[in-house]
Amino acid sequence: MPGVARVTIRCKGHPFVTALHPTTLEITRDTELTPRGDCIIGIAADMAARDLPREVRELLCRDDAVVTAGFCCEGQVVTVRGRGSSRMTLSHPDDMVFRRSGFVCDRTVAICADGAARTFPRDFVAQVAAGKPVIVTFEVSVP
Repeated sequence: MPGVARVTIRCKGHPFVTALHPTTLEITRDTELTPRGDCIIGIAADMAARDLPREVRELLCRDDAVVTAGFCCEGQVVTVRGRGSSRMTLSHPDDMVFRRSGFVCDRTVAICADGAARTFPRDFVAQVAAGKPVIVTFEVSVP
């Protein structure tokens, strides 16, 4: 069953956003952040893994799914591409994690990603650290 499904996620930055993690990237519903959260790009997200629409979830849980996420802040866009997996449960109530590896847990929304927090341009990260809004356009497609 070929198809495409999209969703827009809204979150915001925080002064503790450092985006230094080399293998993961995360957005969270949490409204606070500590300096340890070096993979987090956005907080106060309006949805988490378990909140993704049914059509997105169905496609994302396929091994042939391609994930494209555009992170937009202050006119800058950073695109991260990855894959879906039939092992995804998408059940986490607070987080969405993009991973460079093939590891899957309840927070995982993309594996084998071509980017992580550390790969975001520093001027983009500075805007997020200033508390600016971040809009994530999340698209899943299957051939």
